[in-house]
Amino acid sequence: MTPRELSVRLTGARRRLVREHDERMELAWTMARLNAYAPEKARQFVKLESLFHREDKRPQRQSWETQAAILASW
Repeated sequence: MTPRELSVRLTGARRRLVREHDERMELAWTMARLNAYAPEKARQFVKLESLFHREDKRPQRQSWETQAAILASW
């Protein structure tokens, strides 16, 4: 298997896992909303979008100055 084929397969597997996670979160959210687990007021309920996987959760890159300051604080 070439590196390109491996990359394609791993990317596809990751997308599948993210899709399955989002589907499970939507199902759990819907069931909680329909059952007695929902709060008294609808606006207190967790937003569905907050349960989905997002790609923008990566932390921002730190500069070398910031990393050096963190290391120096130890």
